[in-house]
Amino acid sequence: MFQAEGVITIGGTDYSDETIEFTITRTRELVKGPATFGNIRQKNAAGALDEVVVITALNEITAASLQTELYDALDTPTSELTFSAKFTTAAIGADNPAYTGSFVVTGATVGGTVNQHNTQTWTFGITPAGITRDITP
Repeated sequence: MFQAEGVITIGGTDYSDETIEFTITRTRELVKGPATFGNIRQKNAAGALDEVVVITALNEITAASLQTELYDALDTPTSELTFSAKFTTAAIGADNPAYTGSFVVTGATVGGTVNQHNTQTWTFGITPAGITRDITP
């Protein structure tokens, strides 16, 4: 699929025009158990679920920029921001789900290289409430 347009909101603000990448990764830890005399195979089971978002955005440092929102979130007691992501501009449905949740801001970078089109990339862990996938039109 060619990713052309979408809608990304963070902390209630639409940052679609600044966001270059917004990816959600969900993985499960692999828990291994030993082989036994009764079964020579090692036992494998799904363990803890880990969810992260990766955000790449233009290097904007205005008062209304994503970088400023992330920077300011670090000064809050929980350092959390809500998000919603829809990866096309079409209506929500089975072929265009909306994803919502909250992530913990663990760092913010400000600045960049002179005379270059600068971007910043961040990876943030999802809060224990997890990510909701909505396909209801």
